[in-house]
Amino acid sequence: MLPSDFLGLICVEDPQIAPDASAIVYVRVRQNLAENRTERSLWRARDGKLEAFTQGIADRAPRWSPNGRAIAFLRTDPEKKTHLFAIPADGGEPREVAGPFGRCGAPAWSPDGSRIAFAAAALPDSADAGLVFDEPSGARHILRLPYKSDALGLFDGKRMQIHVAQLDGPVRVVAKGAFEAGTPAWSPDGKRLAFVANPGVVEGSFANDVYAVDADGDGTLQRLTAMNGLFGTPAFSRDGNELAVLGNDTDEFAGRRNQQLWCIPLRGGAPRSLTPARRLYLGDGIIADLRVHENANPYWSPGDREIVVQRSQEGVCELIAYARDGSSERRITGADSEIYAFSGARDGTLAFAATTLGDPGSLHVVAPDGALSHLPNENAEWLAAHPPVVPERSRPHAADGTELDLWLLRANPDAALVHAIHGGPHGAYGCAYFFEFQLLAAMGLSVAYGNPRGSQTYGEAYADAITGRWGELDAADLLTMREAAVRAGGFDRSRIGVEGGSYGGLMTTWLLGHDRGYRCGVSMRAVNDYVSFAGASDIPNFIERELAAPSWGDDGGRRLFELSPIRAAAAIEAPLLIVHSDRDLRCPIDQGEQLFQRLRLLGKTAEFVRFTGDGHDLSRSGSPRNRLLRYRALAHWLRAHLGVEDPKRDAGWLFAPYEGEPEAAT
Repeated sequence: MLPSDFLGLICVEDPQIAPDASAIVYVRVRQNLAENRTERSLWRARDGKLEAFTQGIADRAPRWSPNGRAIAFLRTDPEKKTHLFAIPADGGEPREVAGPFGRCGAPAWSPDGSRIAFAAAALPDSADAGLVFDEPSGARHILRLPYKSDALGLFDGKRMQIHVAQLDGPVRVVAKGAFEAGTPAWSPDGKRLAFVANPGVVEGSFANDVYAVDADGDGTLQRLTAMNGLFGTPAFSRDGNELAVLGNDTDEFAGRRNQQLWCIPLRGGAPRSLTPARRLYLGDGIIADLRVHENANPYWSPGDREIVVQRSQEGVCELIAYARDGSSERRITGADSEIYAFSGARDGTLAFAATTLGDPGSLHVVAPDGALSHLPNENAEWLAAHPPVVPERSRPHAADGTELDLWLLRANPDAALVHAIHGGPHGAYGCAYFFEFQLLAAMGLSVAYGNPRGSQTYGEAYADAITGRWGELDAADLLTMREAAVRAGGFDRSRIGVEGGSYGGLMTTWLLGHDRGYRCGVSMRAVNDYVSFAGASDIPNFIERELAAPSWGDDGGRRLFELSPIRAAAAIEAPLLIVHSDRDLRCPIDQGEQLFQRLRLLGKTAEFVRFTGDGHDLSRSGSPRNRLLRYRALAHWLRAHLGVEDPKRDAGWLFAPYEGEPEAAT
């Protein structure tokens, strides 16, 4: 396996099963290096065969009409504007229903199939505007937070509002105001739309609540919850009496708290939680490097007896059915895998996309009787040419007896070891294919990766254990896991590297400044200085909450300053590669620049790879060229400093193609 081999992988996303379970339409993702773009088209699985369904290169979010005769989907044009299309389910020419929009969310069909609702960007009334964008110059007049996000970039003053399009008629904005709205859901009688929105939210908070609006009314919002929490897309029960929604009753967005499954009565009464103990993480909490995952919407079973959602537990993401009355739960499927998307048909048949340690992602179906069937794997030929290395799993214990979780990918018997640290910090590694780790193993580097305290999927107490203890409890757990890997593999202690991204990059910087057990490191898209991060990130309150530190202004940032990994830069002796992206608004580019400049001025061995045009998720969703160069830089740096290769280290050596890579990838 070589860095450019990721270009041959096919990713499957967003499988949507037909109402009668006769077919599945999904998003098929390929990398086009020549055009330096990620391409998405709609494909159909029917009668055990996979076939192209649309000819676009930027198609996504397919949704079946209730009668199964048409499919709505989104298409992005070359100017990066999004259009809503509908196409006959048996194929044909798609026709535009609405657009163009600067931003547009997934479509939702009305029960009678005559209308499609969606959230799309629109200018609010001038009195509600928090930002004015002068498009000719790019200047912005900003009145309040937020004004940027890593996923969307700098805002343009438009807000996501609820639209309804007649298939053969006009498009109306049915919910408009000083708020951002999420994907809507139709009531079974077609009279109302439910969605999450944030009118009146406190500045700097990411809270929202669940609202409803009449589909043909005057736009008056009905507030269905009053928690100022964080909620996903709601789903109406089939009888129309309740909404099911995943979310928190606080605006904690970082993952320290587990989401609950709520039922919201629509005829009076308070929301009730089916999972009040918050014992396990609801949703997909597993990190992989081939996609940016999102949680699927809750699904009501026939007769409204159960609600199906994803649930993550000890590195696995499975499908769970909760009884509507909260009396029981039932595991449907998902052993030793990460189910990262699913949908359901009228009769209870479920289609889902899942990855395992040896499968980048494929489609599967669960029948109402529990019978599991597998569709053809899009990557079968690729996997035959690049057989995966199956990691060994162990459960080392921390000094206080807490059980941790560790995977070890072994390369050749005398291989050096790379210790990989995940981001979040409340993400989790798990039973998912990780191209980066497979690549390093194939190139002669064993990889140890796992879930120290702070990671999700092991219960809320485990995830919350590092609050106020960054650099202490988490660092101790990581070193325990490193030692367990060394003992298990008999690795040479003089040939161990460490690498990670985001919080994993932060801990790479921290460990190199406080421990001498690593030969080299790679710190990617890291937070290195907490003071400047708190003042510039698109999540400004995050770091104070996680560190249990005073608000940035209350003590002048003193506590944040003292805890920052960059404070120990003078103690870093191991060669360090710093990787960052210039459009990263989550951990802004200065976090990498500060560390690089400080280390170079101190006379340390440090190099900097600075990517252009991508954000914080470059490793998962960046341009093909940037992702390719990142894989090469990782491999060259780690192999060179761990004694596997001896390259000529002139400018550009980290981007050099490996022998055997195709000419088109040079």
